[in-house]
Parts: sequence; C-alpha cells; structure tokens
Amino acid sequence: YAKIIEKYPQVFRKKEEKNEILAHLHTLTKIRNAIAHNAVTIPKEYQNEITVFLNKFIKIMKKNES
Repeated sequence: YAKIIEKYPQVFRKKEEKNEILAHLHTLTKIRNAIAHNAVTIPKEYQNEITVFLNKFIKIMKKNES
C-alpha cells in the first residue's frame, strides 16, 4: 500500500497526512508478517495497532473526500 500511496500522493491534501499514513504502514510490517505466515491469532497489541491505524486512515480519507 505504501508504494501505491507514494505513486499517487495527490490523494492527500496535505503532505503531512501522507507521511503519517506511510509511517503507520511501515510500523505494521510485523503484523503483516504474522498474517502472511498464517498466524492463527494476531496478538492483542497488534490488534490495537491495527485499530489505531485504521481509525486515523479513515479520518484522513474522509477529510480528503471530494
């Protein structure tokens, strides 16, 4: 997803918003790896990180709706 965001930065009105989402995406690498390697359950702290990321992402994307 980060590569897509980097290729189409115009989705975001502010560069800071794009950078914030990219930073969060990079922190989610460990979660992606757990899912990709068929982890039966995602640890609670990972679930919390995903929730925080998704809430921020949704808030920013709603602000950027045309």
